[in-house]
Amino acid sequence: MGVYTDNSQIILLGISVLMIGAFLEPRRNFNVVLINSLRGAGDGIFPVVMAIISTWGVAVLGGYFFGVVLGYGLPGIWIGMTCDEWIRGIYMLARWHSRKWTKKSIVG
Repeated sequence: MGVYTDNSQIILLGISVLMIGAFLEPRRNFNVVLINSLRGAGDGIFPVVMAIISTWGVAVLGGYFFGVVLGYGLPGIWIGMTCDEWIRGIYMLARWHSRKWTKKSIVG
């Protein structure tokens, strides 16, 4: 981090965001694979609806809550985004295990 700035506060902020990102990115990658698997199986509506609900309901509101209300700032916003990815991943995994996607027609 010291390559870009010598401001110790910015370096500490960057380190905290990178640490939160260590929990965010593996789940995000998991979600990309799972969501695209559902889409490829013909179940494209559920991931889109869940993305809209989860992004606005968890990422935005959670980011506001952790970042502004609790005063965590940028790390709080990243915590909200991390919660979004984890919750979305749980719903996508539940959808996959429900096997409702097997009833979707890929070819009209």
